[in-house]
Amino acid sequence: MGSQSGRSAAPQFTGRAESVRVLFTGLLHALDVTVAATTPTGSVFGDALDVRGLAAAAAARLFGPRPAWEFAAAASGGLLLGCGVLPGPGRAAHTS
Repeated sequence: MGSQSGRSAAPQFTGRAESVRVLFTGLLHALDVTVAATTPTGSVFGDALDVRGLAAAAAARLFGPRPAWEFAAAASGGLLLGCGVLPGPGRAAHTS
């Protein structure tokens, strides 16, 4: 994961990997009620990446193809790598 500044986005993502995992696990199950439990990868970072991809695939099946990054940005309210609080139960994503 790179950024335009040349710095890696991995430290930002790693610091919030558990929140990302929880957010996208909830979205995955909301988008596809038939999905089975995900298989742990052995790291929170890996689990977060895995479930993010599964949720993006479920959204594509429901709403049509879109880039995975676009889904992740919209689902996280644009805060996937930011310093704000990720949307989740009781918190809405930015809608404007």
